[in-house]
Amino acid sequence: MQPRCCDSARGQRGVSFDTCRRSHFEGATLQRRVPGTRIRPTRGVAMPAETRSLKDSVVAITGATAGIGAATARLLVEAGAKVALCGRREERLTALVDELGAENAVGVVCDVSIPADNARLIAAATGRWGRIDSVIPNAGIGIYGGIMDTSDERLAEMMQT
Repeated sequence: MQPRCCDSARGQRGVSFDTCRRSHFEGATLQRRVPGTRIRPTRGVAMPAETRSLKDSVVAITGATAGIGAATARLLVEAGAKVALCGRREERLTALVDELGAENAVGVVCDVSIPADNARLIAAATGRWGRIDSVIPNAGIGIYGGIMDTSDERLAEMMQT
């Protein structure tokens, strides 16, 4: 049995296993382990751009009224997705839905720490578009300061949101 090129190239100075594999799997996604861990990202053949299309996908986004959540909603709608938005500030939520267009977005005032509010978000998305394809759990609060100086109530609030 003749050695394959990766068998013969492996261990040679300047030739890594991943480099050799490139010749076997053209277009494959080659990623190394995450440094300092045993985690190895999933390997596989890269999907064509048309497979990754977000057009007409339905995405639920929590914490959507500001910052990363609002920016993500804008990008998704720009890519053709429909978004179900969740946030605690009604005026910001209404403004974002108006900006994105009622045909692309639905907003629900909700607090993700309350199960009934989450159910209303799901009902709004499924009632409007019949499904939810993805969820972006962006809601949360940050507490700045030392853990020993933070009250139990504030820690519980952070963990529940």
